[in-house]
Amino acid sequence: MSTSERCINSAHQDVSTTAVIGQNVTLECGIYENCPYFAWFIYLANTSRIELFQRECKKSYKACHETTYDGRNVLRLTDMDNRVDGYYQCVCVSKPVYAFACERLVVVCQFDVYVAKKLVFRSSNVGPMQTHVINVSEDEYIRVKCPKSSNRHNCSDDSSKRFNATRSHQNCFIECNCSRIGATGVTINVLQRETPINSSGTTAALHYIAPTTSLASYNKEHMTDGKAHNSVSTGIGMSSNDNYIVEVIVLVIVAIGLCLLIVAVSLFVSDLPRLNKYQT
Repeated sequence: MSTSERCINSAHQDVSTTAVIGQNVTLECGIYENCPYFAWFIYLANTSRIELFQRECKKSYKACHETTYDGRNVLRLTDMDNRVDGYYQCVCVSKPVYAFACERLVVVCQFDVYVAKKLVFRSSNVGPMQTHVINVSEDEYIRVKCPKSSNRHNCSDDSSKRFNATRSHQNCFIECNCSRIGATGVTINVLQRETPINSSGTTAALHYIAPTTSLASYNKEHMTDGKAHNSVSTGIGMSSNDNYIVEVIVLVIVAIGLCLLIVAVSLFVSDLPRLNKYQT
């Protein structure tokens, strides 16, 4: 006889609830007037039926039957593990016994990977190992969330659940394995960030940018924000060498003009006596 077939026949439709290892779950009984007392029947694999009457607990399964302030009967399961996966049914212990829905509680092994505090991967695998690959950028902060001691990986020496991705983490493997439930594995693919070329040329850029011919010259000026900004003065199809040649030519022309002016003034001064004599 399967575990589900152990439930008492009920007019209520069966339901299913999925929970994660380590979570707390509260199952609620229905309302039945003039019921002398209620009980919770728990059907787990490879065990006989567990009966919890009002204000009774089963410490080994961290399960307690409680009555709320408004008279509702609930079953509280705290810090669940894989052993509590099974069927739960609330009954009114009367003659005849009145049974509520048979509720299937599915316990899953949830595996989360956060990159820079953002959830990038989640798996709630039930069954054999499943493997995945996730891409992370170099130097990004990675946090792994897996139930208790179910996490194993070779991404850091102490198997810490928190680390910064480096090139040494390329293809490192993180495994979240929950006994008798399921397992998930993740391979980390580290994407290297672009590194700028420094002035000495010792650091190679990861992305090559082809050189281009510029028609503008650049100089850094300090703006009001205190930072250096590139100001641009455009040329008209001339390089910096062409501008230098033009400047030299202009200087030569100016010098020649000055020389001619000096000669003209000298000739005029030398002719002044003759002009005066002619006038007298």
